[in-house]
Amino acid sequence: MSTKISAATIRTWCCQLEQRLRQGEKVRAEAWLSEPGIDAESQLELIYAEYVCREELEGNVAAEEYFERFPHLRIELEEQFLVHRALAGEARDRPTRGQRVGKYELLSELGRGARGAVFHAEPIGGGEPVALKLLLTGQYATPAEQKQFQHEAEVLRLLQHPSIIGIRDAGVADGRPYLAIDLMEGSTLASKLADFSEPTRAAQLIATIAEAIDYAHRQGVIHRDLKPSNILLTTEGTPKVSDFGLARLLDNTSGNTRTGDLVGTISYMAPEQAAGSAHRAGPAADVYALGAILYHLLTGQPPFGCEAAAQSILQLLHDPPVRPRRLQRTIPQALETICLKCLEKDPLRRYSSAQSLADDLQRFLRGEAIAARTLSTWEQGIRWSRRRPALAALLGVIVVAIVAVTLGSLYYNARLASLLSRAKELQQETSNANTRLQVSLDEAEELRAEARLQKEMVERQLEDTRRAFYALQLTQLPSITSREPVRAREILADEKFCPLDLRDFTWRYFNEVASLQEREIRPHRGVVEAVAYLSDERVASGGEDGTLAIWNPHQKSPPTPPLSMQAHSEAITDLQIDAEGRIITVSRDRQLKRFDAVDLSLLASVELPAAIHSLSLIGNSTLAACGCDDGTIQIVDLSTMEIKSKLAGHEGAVFSTEVTADGLTLYSGGADHQLRRWNLAKELETATWTGHTASIKSITCTSDHSGLVTTSDNGEVLLWNLEKGIARPLRGHLMSVQASASCAKTGRLITGGEDSYLKVWDIATGNEVTNVMRAFVRTVAISPDGREVAAGGRDGRILILELPEYPPPASFTPIPHIASMTAAGSDQLIAAGDDGRVYVFHRTSGKLLDTIEVPATNQGPTRALGVEAKSPHAISVSSDQQLLAIGAGEGTVVLWDLQARRELRRLQKHKENVTAVAFHPTLPILVSAGLDHAVIVWDLMTMEPIDQLTGHTAGILAAQFSSDGVLLATAGEDSTIKLWRFPSRTLEATLTGHKLWVLSLAFSPDNRQLASGSRDRSVMLWDIEQRRATQRLSGFTNWVHSVGYTADGKTLAAGSGHYSIDSPGEVRLYDPQAGYLRTTLEKVRSPILFGPDDQSLYVAVEQGIAELRATPAGSLNSMNAP
Repeated sequence: MSTKISAATIRTWCCQLEQRLRQGEKVRAEAWLSEPGIDAESQLELIYAEYVCREELEGNVAAEEYFERFPHLRIELEEQFLVHRALAGEARDRPTRGQRVGKYELLSELGRGARGAVFHAEPIGGGEPVALKLLLTGQYATPAEQKQFQHEAEVLRLLQHPSIIGIRDAGVADGRPYLAIDLMEGSTLASKLADFSEPTRAAQLIATIAEAIDYAHRQGVIHRDLKPSNILLTTEGTPKVSDFGLARLLDNTSGNTRTGDLVGTISYMAPEQAAGSAHRAGPAADVYALGAILYHLLTGQPPFGCEAAAQSILQLLHDPPVRPRRLQRTIPQALETICLKCLEKDPLRRYSSAQSLADDLQRFLRGEAIAARTLSTWEQGIRWSRRRPALAALLGVIVVAIVAVTLGSLYYNARLASLLSRAKELQQETSNANTRLQVSLDEAEELRAEARLQKEMVERQLEDTRRAFYALQLTQLPSITSREPVRAREILADEKFCPLDLRDFTWRYFNEVASLQEREIRPHRGVVEAVAYLSDERVASGGEDGTLAIWNPHQKSPPTPPLSMQAHSEAITDLQIDAEGRIITVSRDRQLKRFDAVDLSLLASVELPAAIHSLSLIGNSTLAACGCDDGTIQIVDLSTMEIKSKLAGHEGAVFSTEVTADGLTLYSGGADHQLRRWNLAKELETATWTGHTASIKSITCTSDHSGLVTTSDNGEVLLWNLEKGIARPLRGHLMSVQASASCAKTGRLITGGEDSYLKVWDIATGNEVTNVMRAFVRTVAISPDGREVAAGGRDGRILILELPEYPPPASFTPIPHIASMTAAGSDQLIAAGDDGRVYVFHRTSGKLLDTIEVPATNQGPTRALGVEAKSPHAISVSSDQQLLAIGAGEGTVVLWDLQARRELRRLQKHKENVTAVAFHPTLPILVSAGLDHAVIVWDLMTMEPIDQLTGHTAGILAAQFSSDGVLLATAGEDSTIKLWRFPSRTLEATLTGHKLWVLSLAFSPDNRQLASGSRDRSVMLWDIEQRRATQRLSGFTNWVHSVGYTADGKTLAAGSGHYSIDSPGEVRLYDPQAGYLRTTLEKVRSPILFGPDDQSLYVAVEQGIAELRATPAGSLNSMNAP
């Protein structure tokens, strides 16, 4: 059994394939596809890598070639190429031969890249042909893309040189920026690398380019992205430098880049660019790039860049390149010296200018001595020592020691016979030498220790960068998951973006949301033509094969196969569920039939004059409207199964019908592109609207019945204002929109079509809410509760998915406004509301088990609104899950028996409200704290106080034990945190750093970190061992009332705001190790609580508690990407 090939190996193969293609080899993906253990997904990645590279090098590449070479992957390749063309701008707005752009007419396409394309064009009315460079995104280009395009035009206007591509014109036509540049016949150096491998040709080529680059430098322009694909070659082989899109003007301090931007291509960029200083890169950066291109020409590979990006950058910054003559022995020594001087890490050690490089290359070509100097053995040794100081020092010490000991011994033996009187002196000298040796060895050990520290520092920096990059991906996911869940799945599944070892609750939460609980069934052969939900949430469907099926999409395993039957001799085109729960179907076989929804037995049928395309039930009557192929709408009485009347007016087939909820008005659309309105009572046409340019495929009344949505065969979706008779386009589909449906409960519209898009729209705003890119969509239906969608497609598959819903609905109600919560084992969730009650819920079912009345905290002395409101803020559960402690008003602590569901006792010692309670995890001890500045320790065996901890100078608002019971943390209105050691109950430390009240505390699971939330709108992270703050997490919109860790310690949650006082807020999820923000959840507030199994985060919402569910922790490597 072969082992599956890793993703890293596949990426390496893709890199090798692209490199060999760029060197001019005719290599294809099949060279790797025969390897054992390669799966279909990896095959697709290799094939797509070949396609993209060939498209860049050769221009248009026929997709049919790939369908013939890989027939077993045809469907996947069709979808991949469709997405590729859509992203490249081809599906929407691809320029074509004969099209006019400004004052130019396009003749043919010369090539294209990720965002742009170059066309052979000529001025309208005659003139010299040009190469016209266009942004493929056109009017949809981002400001950054347009700015870079304009920047390239400005740079090219400065440069007039025979080896630099010249600009003729620049402008914007119909929202599309363009550049008119010199038209050249030839190719790029990237496709001709092998032609210049001979040292003399390579040197002559680089010398010519260097002179052009020196001219650009003298004009104040730094290219910053020199590479083979940006060097154009005429048919005579003359080079011309192009693509100044990333160039920087030496007198322009603003530029297009900032500190930290990585500008250029790794294989050819200078170390200072890789270090994030591209905004300061000078002429030396272009000299380095010229040396890298020369290196590639001579050796067949760039000096760096074929490893993973992070590894390549580290090599570029710290390691010397492999000497060219080690890779190709025929390279002359002088040319190797020139090449390596260009590749010096220090810009000051490179050629002082590109002209200096050109001059040295000309000396080489003339056979003269070059100016660059080969490093001597002594200099190479010095550089080696600088790179490995510890080893060099150790070798030096050893040599010194050996020489010293040897000389001392020889001297001692030679003089021993005649100078015995000096024996003691020589012995002392030997001792001194040994002492010096030991000192040298100690110094060597110090150097080794310093090297280890440097290595550890670099590893920490790399780990910090990795965590920052991971957090950056997660911060984008709230909006991406809502709008494009399939794209969110791709980000989540990619180990480059989301490494397996960093995947935490945040990742698992978005993975769960983006999954859409997607499931599918294939009850039909061929296209699924119709689908509808029954009242019991079963799904009925009809197929192109004439079969009718019913099934339960929510049935747990083991699944039961769908109940299916051959209902029609031809395709079922539509089906509806009548008021009595029976299934009504229509077909191209001209039959209308009624079936029992239990066993699919046929109840009645009637034959119509023509093939039937659509079916609409008319209000609460027994009538139905059927859109037919002959242009009529047949009105059928379902009680008698007789044709009652017909409505005629359409020219061509009627594909869609829709009846208003009151049953008085019918809308119809069809092949004549017209939308018609009919008065059903009078059976008269009352209005006709034109707006579509293709056949109308679906009609749907909006959820509030004030408007109408129609879709057509050319991708149009129109939202009609029926009072004014005007339509507003909803743009986004690229191909025929086959189906639509609306939901009165959520106010949303669903559309789907042949472009594989399943889109969710907000009817009130006309904005797109969600886009699920899956597959061809023929029919859609929305479940009765509005949370689920069923979509039928081309291959007999019906996709069931849950629409993203945010903020989530309350699962635990009714609680007027939740103030605090905790958990009792895995079964119970306990919450306090602002009505003076404590609620006990069953965690799985949401059932309310108990309601506990306690004295409200507004009795007796009180504090400002926002700290206590009207609710008992302090609740805690004992480690054996038997007792619940409630801090309440009147200085009272209420003890509640969770098993017997009764009050045990009330403890009264405090003089003011009790605002914090905590059970010791192993001892029968309860701690309570209040606004009277006191911390009281209670013995649960005697129910009597045994100690009072003093030290706070103001009210105490939070108390928390570490999980091992060694430390108790308390905090409050004096803005300090105090750590008490148990069981000795002594004060260990006072932590200061917050500017205002400390409202919440939480220990990490390993008890090495403490998190504190404050009124100063920040969270501080404390190192328990060192008793110091390590991070301050700021930026909250309100007071931080709640903090908590997941059981695995990978995620820290912090909640601000409070529904009990209706203050705004949010919940934020952090990396507790590095302090990076991973995501912000809006429209939810504190308090927060992680479930015992880390599969849920409970948050406060209006009128209760919502559960944010996550993928189980055992599914960290789940692949939800399509």
